[in-house]
Amino acid sequence: MSSSRPTLPLRNFETNANRAPPRLCELHPAVPARSRNLQSDVAAAAIVMTLSAVDTYFGDRLAEDFERRFALLGDEALGHILTSVFKSGQGDFDGRQFARALQHREPKSEVVRMFRDHVNFSTYQSPGVIKQEVARFGVRNLWGDADYRWTKKYGRSQKTEAAFQGWAERRHAIAHRAGRTRGRDTGTRKVAEHVTRDEARECLNFFTRLLGLVDYQLNSELYDGRQARRRESEIAVFDLEPVSTRRTFVPPRRRAARATKADAA
Repeated sequence: MSSSRPTLPLRNFETNANRAPPRLCELHPAVPARSRNLQSDVAAAAIVMTLSAVDTYFGDRLAEDFERRFALLGDEALGHILTSVFKSGQGDFDGRQFARALQHREPKSEVVRMFRDHVNFSTYQSPGVIKQEVARFGVRNLWGDADYRWTKKYGRSQKTEAAFQGWAERRHAIAHRAGRTRGRDTGTRKVAEHVTRDEARECLNFFTRLLGLVDYQLNSELYDGRQARRRESEIAVFDLEPVSTRRTFVPPRRRAARATKADAA
């Protein structure tokens, strides 16, 4: 019998994701030129924060699934996971570390703790790495299934793995200021990068939809199709009933005329 479904990873992601919209709502397109760098930085920070929240979600989710399904994992799957955990600095299997874990008075608890440490020091901002990790738990074709569920839920096709990779690369460029210059032109071929509110909004909306579907998918495959209990949530997915594509985590900005009319009322 499968264990209960983890709910904390997605809940934590939603909490982290909710920190970005208030900042994005403060951005306005009609600002003095001297303020545009600051506006761009806020939007850029929202993208970086979103990818960090995605990273945390997958680390938390893998750790929860490992602990809950430890006794249900096959020999080969558990062997691959343990090999990744008990590695020396040179990448070889660390027999001494493994022996110490076995000699612990609670070996399972020690192994689970070490796995949590392992995922805490790993990075999950690449769809390829994530696909490889969840495959060890028996989940195959993670992104292909996510594409299928996205189409059923939102009525339009989406290549989730490619989109994820694109946002990961965008986050990397932002974090490392790739090709960005704000000072006097030095004659180099650097090109200033500007991050808009709409770009940050698109990123956040993509990942809130994607992680809701991924969480639904992992529960379906690892816990006999049982989903977490329904609760108030803007991103959790409990079925594949179609919803309007206009429903987004961060709604588009109201037009100025409408905003003025509403304020006057």
